[in-house]
Amino acid sequence: MFWIPPRVRVFGPLAIAAATALAAFGCGEPGPPPLAKVHGKVTRKGEPLTTGSVLFVPVAPKEEGSRDYPAGGPIGQDGSYELTTIDPGDGAAVGEHKVVVISMTGGAEAPTGFYEGESSKAKAPKPATLKSAIPGKYAAPETTPLSFTVKPGENTFDIDLPD
Repeated sequence: MFWIPPRVRVFGPLAIAAATALAAFGCGEPGPPPLAKVHGKVTRKGEPLTTGSVLFVPVAPKEEGSRDYPAGGPIGQDGSYELTTIDPGDGAAVGEHKVVVISMTGGAEAPTGFYEGESSKAKAPKPATLKSAIPGKYAAPETTPLSFTVKPGENTFDIDLPD
């Protein structure tokens, strides 16, 4: 059996009760708004976009002192996406959103020779040359023409980028 100092025996349960009360009643910000599941597919000119991210940015002005809760998710090899706000796959805030799509191509090449045991002869990788795979207007909430309204329940939003 462990020895517990008398102060801890008295104040320990009080500290646990206080922490529980703070967690139950909150302290300050009210937390995230109601969320709804959101998923779909991203295509460009009818073909699946195979890389990138989708971001839903709430349009409604936030209350003073609160924060926005955008939702995002990666685009899969088949063009599919599923949004996350806090926990994986939990969706997006109910309400209107501007939709941002980001997809980049290019990147740094791997050094050659290094993996064959020739570390002294390894060539340095070329600098990354990333460029957008889609028009830049989709990359910011201020310029994207895309918007959706998330409703309670399950939402499927297929995103087609015509240009």
